[in-house]
Amino acid sequence: MPLMFDMPYQELLTYQGTNPSPADSEILTAVGLMGKVCPPSSQVAAYNKTSARKALSVCPDFAHEELPGHMDRAFQFMTQL
Repeated sequence: MPLMFDMPYQELLTYQGTNPSPADSEILTAVGLMGKVCPPSSQVAAYNKTSARKALSVCPDFAHEELPGHMDRAFQFMTQL
């Protein structure tokens, strides 16, 4: 597999979404709907593509920043694994 910096930009845009987590993993995804760095549509597409057990936290008024309460949700999620 090539190193990330050797990959063409267009391929990098779709790389993560085409390689979802294994079905036996568990995923907590947080999405800020105002995001321009990581558009919410790409995050939700990756979330929908995986067959793993998953949880989605949506923060409509935030972008690419620390989301309120997310660290607490992440901690709770991790303690249940």
